[in-house]
Amino acid sequence: KKLGAELNFCTKCGFAVKEHFVRLKDQYDRLRDEYNDNLRELDSEFKWDALTEVGLMDHPKMDQIYEYAYDKGNGYSEIFSELETLSQFV
Repeated sequence: KKLGAELNFCTKCGFAVKEHFVRLKDQYDRLRDEYNDNLRELDSEFKWDALTEVGLMDHPKMDQIYEYAYDKGNGYSEIFSELETLSQFV
């Protein structure tokens, strides 16, 4: 057995195992929140750009149209294709 395992210390960083997991969880939570913030920002920018590109930015039901395209599409390119198709009908 390794000495660290017997003493409940992480053999890589030297922290107590519980402290090590708390640090890792805090780091994971911070990185997950940062990722989600970035994703929300990208989604918002895409929505603005896509609706502007297809000429629906000033449409009174632009949010509903975008949500419909978002539900039908799988990824930005399919969402954009759906918006292009829908823009021909409104």
